[in-house]
Amino acid sequence: MTFFRFVIFIFLLYLFHVFIKKLLKSFTSKEYTKRQNSTNKLEEKELVKDPQCGIYVVKNIASKLKHGNETLYFCSKECMDKYRRESLGKK
Repeated sequence: MTFFRFVIFIFLLYLFHVFIKKLLKSFTSKEYTKRQNSTNKLEEKELVKDPQCGIYVVKNIASKLKHGNETLYFCSKECMDKYRRESLGKK
């Protein structure tokens, strides 16, 4: 019975080792680093205010609408469409 417990203990240690190894690998993977870098890049970007709902959005990922010489930025396509209907009278 003692030998059986020892084998189970060794097996559980092995599983724990594999789990920790995979967990650490996920934090050092290229994908994780890429996610972190893209998050950092977003923090450095210029924010613009959505004229419809007032939310600030990152300029380079916002929905854009050209109106004359002015470019308006929106948090979503829905806000842009609502702004068109209410403010510009377009569909």
